[in-house]
Amino acid sequence: MAKKGERRSGEAQAAADNLVERLEPLGDVRARGMFGGFGIFHDGAMFGLVNSRGVVHLRVTPESEPEFIERAALRHGKMPYYTIPSEVLDDPATLVAWAKTASAGALAAKKGG
Repeated sequence: MAKKGERRSGEAQAAADNLVERLEPLGDVRARGMFGGFGIFHDGAMFGLVNSRGVVHLRVTPESEPEFIERAALRHGKMPYYTIPSEVLDDPATLVAWAKTASAGALAAKKGG
């Protein structure tokens, strides 16, 4: 989530807290400090991340990835996570819907399917 040696910033903490709060409609969403940033978890599966600079990402599925790419979202290294487009971040209902898709994909991957 961060380059070697990077430390978690106040922006990362604030972004993780804000994302967890905004995703409250999903249920028990939690942020866990990891690798200089935060993993965002729902039902025990990591479906989002906040890097050390406070940039938020969601896990993609093969079905959702084209929409992220179409909206010029940036991939987080080689991981299946992309930045959340600003128009999605600005619309609470759309953010929750995209997060629900990401969570379902993460849970399916965790279960091996």
